Amino acid sequence: MTSDRISIILCSALLFVGPSVFGQSVADAARQNRPKDAKITSQRVFTDDTFQHSTSQKDADFPNISTLADSLQKASSAVTQSEGQTERQYAESVVHDVRFPGRDDWEHMLYAQQLKVIATSHAVLDAVAANASDAVIRAAKNDFDLAVIARDHLKAEGIAKAAAWERNR
Repeated sequence: MTSDRISIILCSALLFVGPSVFGQSVADAARQNRPKDAKITSQRVFTDDTFQHSTSQKDADFPNISTLADSLQKASSAVTQSEGQTERQYAESVVHDVRFPGRDDWEHMLYAQQLKVIATSHAVLDAVAANASDAVIRAAKNDFDLAVIARDHLKAEGIAKAAAWERNR
């Protein structure tokens, strides 16, 4: 039993000590095997001192999807263009009269999302008109941007389905 322990300890010691005593390091082997015509280039090291750090919270804000002016313009046009349209009219403004499978469900989801766009556009316009705080306006604008993104995704989905159905018809 003790001879087995001794042999295990000796083998372990040779594994850890062996390369440093008997052989060359991996880096030395790589240097030896490098082609003679290979260029040695220096690499730039980036440290924390390389970059300028902002000190205020205003500098640390994340970039917005759109500017407030863009959101106000989009919000007012969203209200004037589609408020008063029926579900079918709004869907036809996107995919015309193509009746692809699942269109009724898609129309319903698209119209429901458009109603969210209209509601959030009213919230943005109301917040600006009421001279609300920047945080309130920013939150309303972000809600509007998210609603527009979701609506645009549904529009793209419907257009793709309509195009695929037309191709396979």
